[in-house]
Amino acid sequence: MKTAIKRGSTEDILIVAIDMCSSSKLIDDLSEKLSLIAFDELLQSLYLWLDSNREIYSYDIYQFTGDGWILFFHDLEIDGLILMEFLVKLSQKHNLLRSSLIDVQLINLPESTGLTFGIDVGKLHQFSLGGENRYVGRALNVACKLQDAVKQRGPEAELSYRGLISNDVYYRWLKNQEVLNKFTFFDRTRSLRNIDTKFRCRKVNLSTHI
Repeated sequence: MKTAIKRGSTEDILIVAIDMCSSSKLIDDLSEKLSLIAFDELLQSLYLWLDSNREIYSYDIYQFTGDGWILFFHDLEIDGLILMEFLVKLSQKHNLLRSSLIDVQLINLPESTGLTFGIDVGKLHQFSLGGENRYVGRALNVACKLQDAVKQRGPEAELSYRGLISNDVYYRWLKNQEVLNKFTFFDRTRSLRNIDTKFRCRKVNLSTHI
């Protein structure tokens, strides 16, 4: 659902940064087998799924990052359980597509081939760059850095379908019994460059829901 926002400061936006683990390694391995079309199909299929669910979950696909996407949820009335179920459904879709398109092409897969997430909320500054709307702001930086920080701790095999969520998002949407009955969140501290060396956040493991 495309939401028109005037140039300048926005209202709060819930930002979800998504990354596909080991995408560079998968591309290299598929390229050696002349099977890169499989990765193209994975990206196209994931994009079509995200695009077809935009109005259902009230988000915009802001940007493709090369190995993932950044989503903007403008409807802050979204239910926390629905947000988590969206992440699970996206993870399930990715897992199914990767299994059918990529896994069948390669004998040795990287240990981590799932998705990772970083989530924050806040106001952004919107401006025009090259005739397109672009955004900058702390919340966007935090979401992207949290996504990257998933890989700071733990064995590679345990990174897939994990997310780091800012406490602002956790306390605003997720700390309620309906959500906590289905999902477990762990209090964590991560070093986010140029943000905070001891940034408090919550870690969630979605792999048990796939």
